[in-house]
Amino acid sequence: MYLMKLRFRDTFHTDAGAVWRHLMVLAMFPWLAKYRVFDSERLAEAKHALLLQQQQQAQQAKKRQEQSRPTIATAKKYFRSAKRVLDPTKRKR
Repeated sequence: MYLMKLRFRDTFHTDAGAVWRHLMVLAMFPWLAKYRVFDSERLAEAKHALLLQQQQQAQQAKKRQEQSRPTIATAKKYFRSAKRVLDPTKRKR
């Protein structure tokens, strides 16, 4: 890569190429992710993005939990149907 940079000078390095190389390293060598070098600004942006992602995941998990939690109305409906099924006086023979 060093020789390619010497040959192509300023046209060798672009932001798109840097992102592409970063994706390839993460995809092919995930254990190397902890060794990636970031400048301080880029590291701060990455930490902020990670924090936002974690907050969004926590909110989504909370919404899923609230949606799956039975309400009083569904509990009453369940118990009424269970009572009808289990009531020995109202069984059909």
